Amino acid sequence: MKTPLPVCLLLGSLALPPSLPGAAETAKPAPAGSEQPLDLSKLDQLPVPRFQARPRYPEAARKAKRSGEVLVDFIVDTKGEVRGARAVRSTSKEFEAAAIEAVSKWRFRPGRKGGRDVATHMQVPIVFSLEEKSASKSKN
Repeated sequence: MKTPLPVCLLLGSLALPPSLPGAAETAKPAPAGSEQPLDLSKLDQLPVPRFQARPRYPEAARKAKRSGEVLVDFIVDTKGEVRGARAVRSTSKEFEAAAIEAVSKWRFRPGRKGGRDVATHMQVPIVFSLEEKSASKSKN
């Protein structure tokens, strides 16, 4: 018997370079008085995840057995907190709020440049998928 399990995949590579197609135009300027976030390619050390909240699978999508993906754009500040998380694109709007909510709770060890913590621009795809898991069969 197969049981559908909701799965929200956090892809192995959290730090996707902003050089991905369509990413360059998504970078937002830093607010006045703050330092411009750096691209991953300019860092000595990449941000390291310390905590990643799992996205809540939208109930309506789960019941309808729909899957989807959201590309979330955000800044990791010098304290390792996520700022300005937003959906850049998605396969379905119904997944966007859950992806943004989860990523907003993430915490990192900040990226470093020149021996100091720096704000870093990042983009991460969050994949929502219903995975089927087979129950093991016993042979007698």
